[in-house]
Amino acid sequence: MKRIARSRGFSLIELMIAVVIALFLIGGMLTLVQTMKQTTGVQNGLSQLQDGERFASDLLNDVIQSAGDYPNATIGGAAASFPALNIAVPATGSMLVFAQGQVISGADTATSAGSIIGVRYITSGTAAVYPDGLISCAGNTSAAPVTWINVFYVDASGNLQCQLTTIDAGGNQTVTITPLVYGIAGLQILYGQRTNTDSPTMSVDSYLTATATSALPIVANSSWQPGWAQVRSVQVTFTFTNPLANLPGQVAVPTINLMRVYDVMNQVGEGQT
Repeated sequence: MKRIARSRGFSLIELMIAVVIALFLIGGMLTLVQTMKQTTGVQNGLSQLQDGERFASDLLNDVIQSAGDYPNATIGGAAASFPALNIAVPATGSMLVFAQGQVISGADTATSAGSIIGVRYITSGTAAVYPDGLISCAGNTSAAPVTWINVFYVDASGNLQCQLTTIDAGGNQTVTITPLVYGIAGLQILYGQRTNTDSPTMSVDSYLTATATSALPIVANSSWQPGWAQVRSVQVTFTFTNPLANLPGQVAVPTINLMRVYDVMNQVGEGQT
């Protein structure tokens, strides 16, 4: 007699074991995906922070070190090349005041964004006989001689902005505003001075705010006058918003500070006494 084979399915216990194994595998995959997502977020955040730090630092370095540059420089020529000028910065409600011959100016604001700095210089033009290769804070070059007044400030949205005033040979002014770096909570700027006029060295002995720099007294019987004309270096502290602060597993530090000191090239090495 031929036996008929009966079909047999999975038992309840086998189904439960299979479900548990499947859930375990799915959980592992989800954990892996979440870990990869967090890692990608950390790497992207760090990359953006580092790019912002590098760009902001390098740009201010180029602009500040160019302060006072002008074609065919001569002794005493800066006063004639840089007339007295006031630059309004509407976004901050501030006014930067440049005296005759003054090439760096600043202001301290009451907002959390902090300080403002203005730097001016004259480019001979990239097509001129003596090209200087100077660029503005917006990254511009010029084929003709122009004066650039570069103003840096942080707006209410946390963006480092460049307000560029371009003055052509005819005295015509053009103002443009260019966002440079986002994610900046504040900007603090101090100005290096040699306040001790009797010191035999040329070293900076104080870093002062814009307000304190403007208030430095005139020194009687001395050719060395502290103040805006004698800013020898600029200390800039960027306060960046930490892009990792809200990510799981990261230290909840809301901001990160980056401090840099830039030499003012038309002052470094001078032998004034």
